[in-house]
Amino acid sequence: MADMQTVGGAVVADIGGDGAGDETRVERRQIGALVDEAALLGGSEKGGADFGMAALSTTNLRPALGLMSGTSLDGVDVAALATDGHERVVTGPALTVPYPDAFRERLRAILGSTRPSADIATVEAELTRRHAAAVAEFRARHPGVAIDLVGFHGHTILHRPAEHRTWQIGDGALLARLAGVDVVADFRSADVAAGGEGAPLAPLYHAALAAGRAKPVAVLNLGGVGNVTWIGPGLMAGPTTSSPSTPGRAMR
Repeated sequence: MADMQTVGGAVVADIGGDGAGDETRVERRQIGALVDEAALLGGSEKGGADFGMAALSTTNLRPALGLMSGTSLDGVDVAALATDGHERVVTGPALTVPYPDAFRERLRAILGSTRPSADIATVEAELTRRHAAAVAEFRARHPGVAIDLVGFHGHTILHRPAEHRTWQIGDGALLARLAGVDVVADFRSADVAAGGEGAPLAPLYHAALAAGRAKPVAVLNLGGVGNVTWIGPGLMAGPTTSSPSTPGRAMR
């Protein structure tokens, strides 16, 4: 399972490979550096992004595919974007692959679990394979989109930051092997272990989107739970705060 730590205010992650001789790698990288390395994507925010391989050397943006399985239990959300990790975000195509009803109920049945079990292991393996299938479907629909890495949130089955506990199921190493691409996973554990809330993650994205806008800015994120991000005047991301505001789509 991928591992993350908080180091000097930055998040450090393992990028999962299964170590079985495949080309994907497992290494510890600082995310701020990860998205600010060599130019890997071409495009223009105004003119529309070129997510093809021919444009890889024209900017300092790095292309990634984000995967999300949220509290609404709808399915796997897949979204392509490119970013410099600071203030430029170029969005690409997106896709939602719904969960079958039977799997959705198996996933719902393990929510709130506090210890490993055979049922959780079975659901985790299926969840990971469904994410891999979603990546494959995205690639089939958008064969020209460059994917340098995948961000894999997994699915939260337990979140108790007051007890320094959070648990997102999903096997990053298995996904790396199945998808054949580097995977960043386990976004929350280190922050929660260090006394943080571990959620939501969206304010980092909101801060990048709002970098060129007048401040202050408030962003309402309506997922399974509604959150408000407040971005104050001054630096791109500071002060940035976020707090749960209202139940969202999980109330369906």
